[in-house]
Amino acid sequence: MSLVDVRSWTPAALSVAEAAHRFLVDVAATRGALSVTAVVADHGDAGVEITLGFGTGTEIGGSVSTHVGDDEDVCAAVADRLQEMMIDYLFGAWPECPGHGHPAASRRLAGAVWVCPTEGEKHFAVPVGRYPHKVNVPL
Repeated sequence: MSLVDVRSWTPAALSVAEAAHRFLVDVAATRGALSVTAVVADHGDAGVEITLGFGTGTEIGGSVSTHVGDDEDVCAAVADRLQEMMIDYLFGAWPECPGHGHPAASRRLAGAVWVCPTEGEKHFAVPVGRYPHKVNVPL
């Protein structure tokens, strides 16, 4: 089960929470058996804190700035930050770029998307929150 626990109701925290939700949809699509939650709290000038909690009891936290543009820019920044946490937890590429084995990269194109970091969107591009099912092997 994946869920977002919002601890602050500021516009910044809500934008990050929506982005975290989209990210967790991708986690469920690629790692269905992995239980992950996100806690989001706005700390003002220090940024919005996000903590990923895994079913194993492991927690990894970090902050993200919401001063990067609109909600899609925030989503790309959140996806990038949370991806770092997932890679640290899994000790490997996540989400995996189809056919390449390296991690996809979050970018802002028309919206927040995962793209191939080497060949760009001509190889692979999908909106954050719509990652294809079963690209990665479940834990």
